[in-house]
Amino acid sequence: MSDRSPEAGRCPRLLVLGAGSYQIPALQAARNLGMHVIALDRNDKVPGAALADAFHSIDTTDREAVARLALAENVDGVIAPCTDVAVPTQAYVAGVIGSPGPGVEAAETLTDKARFRAYQARRGLPHPRAVEADPDCFDAASLTERAYVLKPARSSGSKGIFVVAPDEIGERLPQTLAYSPDRRFVVETFIAGAQGTVEGLWIGGEIALAVVTDRLTAPAPLVATLGHLWPGRFDEDFRRRLLDAIADILADLGVPDSPFDCDFVAGPDGPVILELTPRLGGNSLSKLVRAATGTDLPAQAVRLALPRSLRPQILPPETPVGPAVGVIVLGSPTPGRLAFDEVGEASLKAEPWLAGIAWDMPAGAAVRRFANGQDRVGEALFLAPDRTVLDARHAEILQRLKVSARPC
Repeated sequence: MSDRSPEAGRCPRLLVLGAGSYQIPALQAARNLGMHVIALDRNDKVPGAALADAFHSIDTTDREAVARLALAENVDGVIAPCTDVAVPTQAYVAGVIGSPGPGVEAAETLTDKARFRAYQARRGLPHPRAVEADPDCFDAASLTERAYVLKPARSSGSKGIFVVAPDEIGERLPQTLAYSPDRRFVVETFIAGAQGTVEGLWIGGEIALAVVTDRLTAPAPLVATLGHLWPGRFDEDFRRRLLDAIADILADLGVPDSPFDCDFVAGPDGPVILELTPRLGGNSLSKLVRAATGTDLPAQAVRLALPRSLRPQILPPETPVGPAVGVIVLGSPTPGRLAFDEVGEASLKAEPWLAGIAWDMPAGAAVRRFANGQDRVGEALFLAPDRTVLDARHAEILQRLKVSARPC
C-alpha cells in the first residue's frame, strides 16, 4: 500500500477506468468538480478520451498495468463507472494507492457471475440454480428445466447472454464464449417474472438512496436492457424486502461507501437478485436518477472514490423534474445502415415532456442488430405525470422514431 498522504486543498487526481459513452458522465462530473482526470481504455478512439486531462490506451482488466499507471500519475483515487469487468481492477489499484474502494475479494465476488451464484448459495439467499460449466465436457442432457440463461462468467452490458432451451445451448455457446476470455460460462435456471433495477448510494453502512425501476429487456433469446421506467411497479413490501437483501449483501462483503447497481427479478416468492455491483449503472440510469430525485450520482461517485480530505463539496440535490421518468436505449432490430424518421424526431423534440434525444452515430452509419449494450445507437429521456402516461409516451417515442436499418 502507498504511504502517500494527500494534502487537503490541492487538486485531486482521479483515474477513470473506461472512457466510452457510459463513462462520460463520470468524466464530466470529475472535471466539473475541479479534479485532474486521467482516463484509460483499450480503445483509443473512445469519445470520453477528449474529456480527460491525460488519456492512456490500456486494457481496464490489466490490473498490474493500471496500478503502474496510477503510481506514475500519482493519482488519489480510482473509479470504474458503468463496467463490471473493471471493478476488480479498481479494487486492486485502490489497495495499491491506499484510496477508498471495494476490497478485491468483494469486487471479484460481485462481478463474477459464477462466484456470485456460489456466494448466494453458501448464504442461503434466493438465487437461480446455477452451474459453472466447462465447454469441453458440458452435457446439456442433464438439464431438466424448459429454459435456462447462458452467460459468460465475467462480462457486462448483457454481452453473450441468452435465454435458451437445453438443446439450444450448443448453438449459442460459441457466441457466449466469444465474450469469455477464460472460456468460463454459467448455465442457470431462468426465473420468469418482472425485471427491475435499483440504482443507489451505499453510505455509512446504509442505503442512502435507492431508485427502483422497471427494467425493459429485449425479447428472448436476448436479455439486453432496452430502457428503464420509474417508479417501478413493485409494492412497498416487495421494495422493502429487495432493499434489505441488497444491504445484507453489501454489508456482509464489507463494501465501503459507494454507488451500487442491482438487477433483480420478481420471483414467485419475492425478489431475487441477479446482479449487484459497487459501481454506477449504465444505460443512462444516472440521467434518470437526476430527473427523478435531483441527485447527481456521477458527482457523488467520483467524490466517494477520493480520500475524505480531498473530497470536493457538491451542490445539494436539485428539484426533481418529473414524478415519472423513463429512459429508452435505442437500437436497430436488424443490421445495416441506421435509419429513423427525422420528421418524427423533430416532432418529438417539440414535446415539453421529452427531456432529450441523443444519437451515438449519424443516420446512415453502419449498425449491428441490437443484441447487447455495445449495439446501442442512442437514447431518449422523457417525463410524465404518472406511470400510466409514462408507458404511453414510451410507446409513442418508439412509434414516432421508427429506428431501423437499411440494407448495406
